[in-house]
Amino acid sequence: MNEQLTRVSLAKAGKGQTDWDRLRSLTDAQIDAAIAADDDSFALVDAELAALGNSPARYELRELKSGSFQVVLVSAQGSVLATAHDHFATRDEARLAIRAISEAAIEAARGLQSRSA
Repeated sequence: MNEQLTRVSLAKAGKGQTDWDRLRSLTDAQIDAAIAADDDSFALVDAELAALGNSPARYELRELKSGSFQVVLVSAQGSVLATAHDHFATRDEARLAIRAISEAAIEAARGLQSRSA
């Protein structure tokens, strides 16, 4: 992994282009609709939610400066819960990784449920 990083001081970064007032005014339904419409955001299945204590979270694909993709598990509040170590050459490879992670989480949740039964 040989990515080039660009550091910018907060003073030089400026205000940015995010419309925070618009974002703060969004309802939960509008946010849910935006997440559902985002091809790079994947809702967790019930078994994964159970494994996380039913905390709403989602997978995101993040495109790196190198052009590769990384899978990130993000909480409903936007905090990064987990980041995949591997980088993927294409968006499709990253989506396959999400499917594999989901299947592994389901199997792990089933294993926990069978032990407690």
